[in-house]
Amino acid sequence: MQQTIDMTKRTLDFHEGDSDRAGGTQRDAGNLTGGQSKKTATENNENEQEELDKMQNQLKEVLTKALEREISDKVIEIENLGQQLVIRIREKGAFPEGSAFLQPKFKPLVRQIALLVKDVPGIIRVSGHTANDQMDSELYRSNWDLSAQRAVSVAQEMEKVKGFDHTKMRVVGLADTMPIADNKTKEGRAKNRRVEISIMQGKPHETDEISSDFISQ
Repeated sequence: MQQTIDMTKRTLDFHEGDSDRAGGTQRDAGNLTGGQSKKTATENNENEQEELDKMQNQLKEVLTKALEREISDKVIEIENLGQQLVIRIREKGAFPEGSAFLQPKFKPLVRQIALLVKDVPGIIRVSGHTANDQMDSELYRSNWDLSAQRAVSVAQEMEKVKGFDHTKMRVVGLADTMPIADNKTKEGRAKNRRVEISIMQGKPHETDEISSDFISQ
């Protein structure tokens, strides 16, 4: 574990700065007056996007190396979606079928993931997903309930890691609303039963609101 953390520190090169942008880039020195030209703003956005992409690729490399065995066993998948890196935990090995009880043997792995991502800038979303099976359980009222409870089980294990900031987390249950495979097959339904830990970096760039005085001119 210590070896993995040392590797993470060497590989990831994040610039914290004091910016309120999720990418963690440093605040531009000085005060801007008169706004930026369209060309300058575009170049800044492109540079920021390149930095985010670089950080995401570095993070994926570190996670892939640290979780190599679990990826090989098809218990975990890692996917880079631009400004979002998704660690996908399959139901296999993590939860008993139809249960939100996180298997004890899987808990150290969840804590290891939390340790690897705890210092990464951005929001960490933990989302639970199910197949479209009809729920027949005395413990869970619906697939919404099951998916939410699974996400909570993972999130609670993650926040046990020292230094992990739970305020960065967003925990949601999405039931069968976001399938990644065909629910008509047994294999597809198995893939859809999952918990995803998404590291979400970057926010949409919104222009300033135009005042009514400017419009009237």
